[in-house]
Amino acid sequence: MSPSTILREVWRGLGRKPAKPDGFGDMAERFSRRIREFSTPFPPVSRPGKVAVLVTPWMCTPVPFFSLEIAWMLRREGYEVTLLWDRSNVFFNAARGREIDAVLRVLKGLPAGLDYVDVSAITAPAAPQSPALDLLLYENAVRQIRGEGGAPAFLAANPERTVEMYAHAGRVRKVLGDGGYSWVLIPGGVWAASGLYVEIAEALGTPFTTFDCGPGAMYLAHDGVAAHLGDVPGAFREIKERCDRTPSEREDVIRLAEADLRVRMEGRDEYRLQPRPASASVEHRCDILVPLNYRADTAALCRQRVFPSITAWLEAILRWLETRPGVYLSIRQHPCERIEEFKGHDRWDELIARFPAVRDRVTLVLAEDTVNTYDLLRCASVVLPYTSRVGIESALLGKPAILSTHCYYDNCGVAWSASTPEEYFSLIDQALDKALPVTAERRESAAIAYYIIERCLELRTDFTPTPSEFARWVEIPPDELWAQPALRTVRETLISRRRIPLMRYESFLEAK
Repeated sequence: MSPSTILREVWRGLGRKPAKPDGFGDMAERFSRRIREFSTPFPPVSRPGKVAVLVTPWMCTPVPFFSLEIAWMLRREGYEVTLLWDRSNVFFNAARGREIDAVLRVLKGLPAGLDYVDVSAITAPAAPQSPALDLLLYENAVRQIRGEGGAPAFLAANPERTVEMYAHAGRVRKVLGDGGYSWVLIPGGVWAASGLYVEIAEALGTPFTTFDCGPGAMYLAHDGVAAHLGDVPGAFREIKERCDRTPSEREDVIRLAEADLRVRMEGRDEYRLQPRPASASVEHRCDILVPLNYRADTAALCRQRVFPSITAWLEAILRWLETRPGVYLSIRQHPCERIEEFKGHDRWDELIARFPAVRDRVTLVLAEDTVNTYDLLRCASVVLPYTSRVGIESALLGKPAILSTHCYYDNCGVAWSASTPEEYFSLIDQALDKALPVTAERRESAAIAYYIIERCLELRTDFTPTPSEFARWVEIPPDELWAQPALRTVRETLISRRRIPLMRYESFLEAK
C-alpha cells in the first residue's frame, strides 16, 4: 500500500487506524496453505507473450502475496509468467529480514510452472548518472520525512540510499532488457524499488501495468502509475469521443458530474474533507487559490515540470506577487493534514514570512481551519493546482486553472498548461485580466474528467492487500474468488489491456 491508500482509510471515517497484521509470518503461512490446498497442474502455455510480475516486500503488508495471487491467476489463464523477486532494500522497502525470509519461503513452495528470478542476485553495472533517478531519490526522501525541507540533508546523511538506487537500477535494466517480456505488473510505481521498474520499463518501451489499493478499493493503470491516475487520459479521450457523437450520453455525464461536485462542496462525500458546507463567502480576499497536495502522498511524487519542487513553485509565485500590487493569494493546506498522523513537516508559514512585502496579501489556510475550499475557489479569479482535482472542479465552476506539473488532466482540455516559468506567469496575468474564459467546451471536458474520477476509476472490491481484507480472501478458493464481478473486471483488463474506467463506463451504459 502507498501512503495515499492508508490515507483513504482515515478519510473514509472508519474510526480506526489501519489494521495491524497478526504477523507477517502468519500471513505468509496462510498464503502458502492456500497454494497447497488449491493448486492444480497448470495448463500448457497457450497465450502469446511473456508476463513478468514484480514481487517485493512492502512494509510488512500482504502486497507481495497480492501480486502472487494475480500471477497465479495469469498462469492458470495460459500465460507464461515469470516472478521478479526483488528483495533489494532500495528505500526501506526491504528493511526487515523476517519479511524477506517469509516471502522467500512462499516462493520456494510455489507449484512447478510458476518460477521466479532473484533480481537482487543479478550481476550488472550500476546505472549511469540520471536526472530521472535523482528525482526518484529526492521524492522518496520527501516521502520518508514527510516534506521537502529536509530531503537533501536526508540524502546527504544516508549516501547508501543513492548507491543502492543506482546499483539496483542497473540490475533492473538488465532483467527487463534481457527478459523479452510482453508486459510487467508492478505494485505502486513510485516508491522504493517499484519506481525503478516504471522508469526503466518506460525507457525500454516495455508495456507495464501498475496497481494501487486501499480499503475496499483497487486502482489499475496501463502504462502509467495508478496513484497518479494514469488511466484517466486514455479513458478521457475515448469517452470524450463517445460524448461528442452522442449528446444524450454527454448530458448524463455532465449532470452526474455536477451532482457529485455538489456533494463534495457540501462535505457529504465519503472522505468528508470539508469542515462545513460551502456558503459562497470567505472572510478574506482571494484572487488566486493555490490548493496544495499532501506532499508525502504518492499522487504528488515525481510530478514536477516547470519548477523543481513545491517549495520552488511557491517561492516563484510569491516573488511574482511582489510585482503585482493589489493581488491577493490564498494557499490552502490539504485538509487531510488536520489528522495528526499525516501532518507534513514543511513550514509554509515560514516560507511566506520570507516575503514581507506581500505578507498582508497572502493567507495560509491551514488544514484545521474551518474554511471550505470551494468558498475560496468561487471567490478566486484563477486556481493554481499542483495535481489536485480542485483544478477540474474549478473549470466546472467557471474558473480557469493553470498547471505547471505533469498532472493526469494536463491534456484533457480542462486547464491551461505551461512549460516555462515565463509562460506560467503570463497565463496567470491573463486569468486575472479575465482573458482566459472557461468555455462551454472546457466545462464539458471537466465534467467528463470528473465523471471518470468519481464514478469509473475506482474498483470497489475486498480483494486488496490490506491486512484485514487479505485475511478474508486468502480463504476463498481461487475459482470462486475470481468469479466475483470486480475480479472478472480485473482479469479482463489484464488480459485485454483495456482500461478499467472505459470498461466501467460501458457497463453503466448497458445498465441504463
